[in-house]
This record gives sequence, structure tokens and C-alpha cells, in this order.
Amino acid sequence: MQHPDPHGRTTTAPDSAPEAWQGGVTTTLCRSQRRVLWAKRPKDEAELRAILQEAARDGTPVNVISTGRNWGYGSLLPARDDVGIVDLRGWTKIGPLDRATLSVRIEPGVTQGALHRWLQQQAPDLAFNITGAGTQTSILGCALERGVGYTGPIDQIVFGLELMLADGTMLRPDAEWFHPARDHAIGPAHERLFFQSNYGVVTAARVRLRRRQELEQAVVITGALPQLLALLRESYETGVLTLPTHIGEPGRTGRLATSRLAEVRGRAVTAEEVRAVFPDSVDHVALSAMHGRRGVVQACWRELKRLLSAGTVARRFDAQGAARLERFARLIGLRNQADRLASFLPLFGLTWGVPSDAGLQALALPPGEFSPDRAEEGAIYGNGVGALDAADAERMAAIIRAEWPEAACTYIVLNAYCLITVFTLHIAPGQAAAAKAAEQHIARKLRAAGFPPYRLGIDLPGPPENPIHRALKGALDPRGIIAPGRYESR
Repeated sequence: MQHPDPHGRTTTAPDSAPEAWQGGVTTTLCRSQRRVLWAKRPKDEAELRAILQEAARDGTPVNVISTGRNWGYGSLLPARDDVGIVDLRGWTKIGPLDRATLSVRIEPGVTQGALHRWLQQQAPDLAFNITGAGTQTSILGCALERGVGYTGPIDQIVFGLELMLADGTMLRPDAEWFHPARDHAIGPAHERLFFQSNYGVVTAARVRLRRRQELEQAVVITGALPQLLALLRESYETGVLTLPTHIGEPGRTGRLATSRLAEVRGRAVTAEEVRAVFPDSVDHVALSAMHGRRGVVQACWRELKRLLSAGTVARRFDAQGAARLERFARLIGLRNQADRLASFLPLFGLTWGVPSDAGLQALALPPGEFSPDRAEEGAIYGNGVGALDAADAERMAAIIRAEWPEAACTYIVLNAYCLITVFTLHIAPGQAAAAKAAEQHIARKLRAAGFPPYRLGIDLPGPPENPIHRALKGALDPRGIIAPGRYESR
């Protein structure tokens, strides 16, 4: 079905039937638009092969989506106009599960919510790496874009890819040469070529799971950004922290706090109420995690507390303890403290493996709406990679805000040396063209300053062509029909 968007254009929702796309113009959260020739949902490999072979004969380019929830980077849109959409969201098989290697086979339409529910029923002692992109996000789609979750980069848990090339050829791991105990078969790791590229279609893969630990705690640290980054660098260098840390600046935290508190209280809330419930929202807020045996986690927590500098405060929560604390606070009449916990428990849950849509509430979603593509304000996401250093973070933020003063920045600490700065350009009505221009300028200036992107939105071209890319593309997709312009020069 068609949904009118806030700017009077026609928006095809991510859950729309393919017939709604015919000859349509689509637009998404990032307020980009593309003319779409058609959309088809193949039911199996035979239908997918027929679609690709027909597209190759006709010279029609195709864009393959898993669920189309690449929020803020283009969602379900191709990198150029006049492309057909191949929609694999109906490919939702899970299994078999291999407990010996802690891995499970999944298809592209398997979402974070679906795999979580499946594991709760089939293997409640197991979990997987979760991102904040929502319950309806494809795990494989996110992994192929190298998204980052709360226990590490998602691409690092996906292996054993099953692929279809543009001519319909299927490639699967050879049982004589591949074992799921190892992430790739002997010889060159060819399947790595299919991450952040346009060489073929991934139809299934294995996901590495993890065993739930005796103690899994969300760690929340607040303070000024320079002090936080210095603390985190020492914590990673000494092994106190090993999992990624996500840091929200006050503006983004305030947006999210307002939306979450309104949901908990069931009504609109005032700025005064938000400040009363979240007094530390004026600081940067870091969310990390500690997993392991109880004694090990307790020892790491003591060491983290020892490393805290003046002005930084750390708290920790686990699922049972946080829920009990909320109930107790409500029982004795500490409403603000109880509402604070209730607001952020879904976000804490990301660190112990429970997917949630709560993080999407930093966007301006209408009441009862869950698709960011139909948000009242648009948003463009971008990013740059630098060192885990306050000077790099400040330089990136300065470049971003010179082009878009109201931009919101969040930071992802991957390890002791890598910091990803993720920026959001919130787009009010009438600002789409200016925001798209700012995105292009920011991307160029970040690269020129030595901060290349971690991943690309659909409006940004990849690096200049090189002989290796030309040779691979020419051999695997000689007609150039698969996602032209995606992660390549244009």
C-alpha cells in the first residue's frame, strides 16, 4: 500500500507488496528518491535464477534487499534510478543448528527478532550479536554492510556464505573442504569479497552464536567526551573492557530520553520532566558490557571503577537486577528512578542479546508508527573512522558541524585503537536538498582529513575503480547488473 510522506511525495513502505512499486518513485528516511522499474519476490533459488538471467538478457540492473531496513543509509533504495528490486524478505528459514560449533544457518529474510525468538524456543542458552537497528532488521543484510553490534562487528559472526552469481550459478561451501568450526575454508577467503560489494547475491550463511555467560552486565558511563575516551582507551588496552562501547552525545541522548519517557508515561512529557528523570543527559553517555564468570566480571568492574577520573560516573545493570530495582523503586514511590530504568532497560538489553526497537525512537516517529522511513523528520547517517583519541573525535565533529550545525554525533569504540564517529543529519521539511549537499561535502572533507568512511550510504560513491575490482566485477557479473554504483565509483 502507498503512504503519503510528510513532504507530499509518495513513499513505498518497507512492508509494501511488490505490486505497489511498479514504475514507482520511492523515498526513505534519508529523503532520497529513486525510480524503481519493478519489484519481485522470488520464492526459491529457481525463481531467483530466472529473474537474474532475464535481467542479464535485457541488461536491466537489479538491487537485492534482505528486508530493506538499512535505515538512514538508503533503506531499500538502489544506488541509481531505473533499477529492479529483488526482495528476499520472504526467505526466512533458520537451521540447522550446530551446537558443537555454536553456529546456525539462516537466510536473508531472518531478522534479529526472528532469530532471537527461535533461540528462545530451541536453544535458550545461546545468543548472538545484536545491533540497535531494530527487531525487523535482517541479520545478513546488516552483516554484509559490516554493521556494528554490541559484542563486535556483525560481519565477523557471518561465514559459510551461499551465493548466486549474476548468471545463476550457485556457490556453496564444499563439505570436503569446509567445516563450520572454522570461519572459512582452506585457501583464499573468497567470501570476504561479498561484503560491502556488488559481486553476487547471498542466499544464506551461517551465524556464529555465543553461549550466555554466568553474568552479563550493561555498563553505563557518563562524563565529558575527552575523559570518557581516555578512560575507554586504558580500559581496552588493559583488557578491562573487550566489547564495543557506544557513546551518545547530549543532543542524541536527550532526543531518545524524551521519546522513551513519553512511551513509559503514556503521554507527551515536558523538558522539565526529562531533566528530572535523566539529570545526566547533559553529559556524554557510554554503553558497554561485561560478560563472563561472576568473579571475572566483578574483578573487571572493580578495575574499571579504579580507572574512573573526576567527572566520570559508572553504573552497571543486569536483566534481573535492573528489573528488580525498577519494581522496588516504584513500590517505595521513587517514580523518576523507576521510569528512568523502565525507559532504558530495552537499550541495556541490547548488550545481553535482546533486540529492541527502542533505539529508533530518537527519530521523529508519529504515534503508533514503527517504520523510520515514515518519520516526520528525515535523517541521513554517515560516518568516519579515526583513532581512539579525543583529538580525532573533535576534528571529525568540527568538520561535520561546519556543514550541518545541528548534526548529532555518536561514537563507537571498537577496540583500543579504532573509533567510528557516526553522524546524523536530521532533516526538517524543506531541508532535504541542503542535507544531501551537506552529506556530500562532509564525506569529502572527512576523507581529505584522513577519516575514511566505515560504510557508505546509497548516495555516496565508492573509491576510484582499481584493476582488482574491474577484474572481479567483469568475471562475476560481466553485464554489470547487480547493484551498479554500490560501493564503487560512479
